[in-house]
Amino acid sequence: MKLISYRDRKPRSTQIRTGLVLPDEEHFIDLVVGDKKLGAKSKAPAFASLQALIEAGEPALEKASKIESWALQNQDELGTLADISLCAPLPVPIKFRAFSVYEKHLLQAIDAVLRNRMGPVAYRLNKALKLIKPPKQFYKNPVYYKGSNTSFIGPDADVIPPTFSEPMLDYECELGVVIGKGGMDIAPENAMAHVFGYTVFNDVSARRRLIPEFRGVTGPLKGKDFQTGNIMGPWIVTRDEIADPSALELRMSVNGALKGIGRAADMHHSIPDMIAYASEGEMLVPGEFFGTGAPADCTGIEHWEFLKSGDVMTLEIPTIGKLENKVA
Repeated sequence: MKLISYRDRKPRSTQIRTGLVLPDEEHFIDLVVGDKKLGAKSKAPAFASLQALIEAGEPALEKASKIESWALQNQDELGTLADISLCAPLPVPIKFRAFSVYEKHLLQAIDAVLRNRMGPVAYRLNKALKLIKPPKQFYKNPVYYKGSNTSFIGPDADVIPPTFSEPMLDYECELGVVIGKGGMDIAPENAMAHVFGYTVFNDVSARRRLIPEFRGVTGPLKGKDFQTGNIMGPWIVTRDEIADPSALELRMSVNGALKGIGRAADMHHSIPDMIAYASEGEMLVPGEFFGTGAPADCTGIEHWEFLKSGDVMTLEIPTIGKLENKVA
């Protein structure tokens, strides 16, 4: 199933509702409305939000599946995506962890920074001595930072660059993972049972701030934390729809020009590894969101190309969906 959070366009509403998109990716049904079509007498708490649905677990998913079956037989009673404005599926994720697990991306990004920030002699020396490499910790365990959970937008919103981002605003095309079942000290072999679903994630970055922040010991700060800097969508695809997330392909375009194609199979640490590591001595909770990092060539910094006002970013993961946003 493809699950959405949305607002009505006409009349323009501030209320965020929960819906389900049909396989044609054109029609949708509001889950509360669909539940009533199946005979519900009152609004089900599980359909109040996607977070509530995730917390409600399998019974809510089973009911949503029945609503989808009804909707497929009654498409003349459904709305279309053109009638609504899509929000981030989880407008305020309960927790947000941003991982970095792609070795080639890091190598190319570090190389680009040194090539453009060092003198040619120093750069060639670093290359010759093979000093351009990720830190040792990258190879030991999945590294991540905890980002702001209040800066998320969906596909129908513009990115508003912070004043300190100029002239190095960047995109990061990533696979997003939503936790469905809580747990602590989860073994890697049991980890995928804790996944609710997947989405497309754009981890917009202000590289001008981010590059010097990496020299500190606390990790990314304002280079990652600014309003509209995290983009999620267009929906969450439930786990059962994707048999093997490591087989997914990620495609990044700007203004219609393909910039890079990445593969989830290139992760140095797998999704089960990320879940297991994040849960060591800490309780994971339903609705947590993991950004799994950008594969090689799916960021601008690797080629020293950055965004400008009016640019349109298009991130696509076939079998999940397409996420498109403009830079204001």
